[in-house]
Amino acid sequence: MDSLSSLFQENKKGYIQNGVAFSPCNTPIGNQLTVKYKGLLTQSGESEIYARIGYGNDSNVWNDIQDIPLISSQDQDMEITLPLVENQVLHMAFHNGLGYWDNNSGRDYHFKSRTRPQW
Repeated sequence: MDSLSSLFQENKKGYIQNGVAFSPCNTPIGNQLTVKYKGLLTQSGESEIYARIGYGNDSNVWNDIQDIPLISSQDQDMEITLPLVENQVLHMAFHNGLGYWDNNSGRDYHFKSRTRPQW
């Protein structure tokens, strides 16, 4: 198992403990992924939060980097909906635009789409 695959397994519970949840969890490529956030930045009272996202491979290389604002959801979380890209991992971290980050203690957050249905 490569290091990023290990990181996915180790951090499934850690992401939720950090206030980051992916919905749905088993999302095929070409679909949208909703990321709900109620982590460190919301807990410290930040109302403007951005997701820094990039797509890459399993080596944790980020390409097409963007900062996208999260929106408030009906359940008081912040959220963002993003497309998944074939053979790419979605990498992300969160910030308030003023230099404060939630980057999973330097490990960032990662989501890997599955490429075929799981039966």
